[in-house]
Amino acid sequence: MEYQLESTFAYSCHYNGGCRLLSYTPIAGSGPNSAVLHYGHAGAPNDRKLEDGDIVLCDMGSELYCYASDITNSFPASGTFTADQRLIFETVAAMQSAVLGAMRSGVQWAAMHELAYRVLCERLAAAGLLVGDVDALMAANVAAVLMPHGLGHFMGIDTHDIMVFPRHGNLQEVMRKDQMWMWKAVADYRANQAANLKEDVTVALAD
Repeated sequence: MEYQLESTFAYSCHYNGGCRLLSYTPIAGSGPNSAVLHYGHAGAPNDRKLEDGDIVLCDMGSELYCYASDITNSFPASGTFTADQRLIFETVAAMQSAVLGAMRSGVQWAAMHELAYRVLCERLAAAGLLVGDVDALMAANVAAVLMPHGLGHFMGIDTHDIMVFPRHGNLQEVMRKDQMWMWKAVADYRANQAANLKEDVTVALAD
């Protein structure tokens, strides 16, 4: 059951790290629930039975010394990806790798968001799931259909720490030294399940 994943996480954080509090309500989504943003609340309480063929998404974090963490991973309930699931998971992993490789102090966050979108379009176009030139797909904002949220957010005392984004126009937030970012990449696929990978990253000045 999904709630068993939630309870195992809470137990492990307290038992192994002394983390008595969680940063937010855990998300343990399986099958179609893995594609529901912020699943796991009282109205959708992590109560589905895992089944073979499901992708399982665990989005959870604990607090230590009042600072929050926010981590996500996705895996097949059966232990083996289907071909479609592997394609989407590896696409998301490639997005993650590209962004982590490019993040540094002074880089605009908007550029990281666009980089993730470009990798998504490139990979899915190469697989035949998207049709058209990558630049045209980017111009049409096709990737936003598969990743309908921001790439990440500040994190610190609060899971979603203070970060000012304009409602309109280009996002020009610049990553600076000693900022803590949570970044995520997610893609839905045809069976209405999602793969999501999320890491917590500290931006530091290079030597």
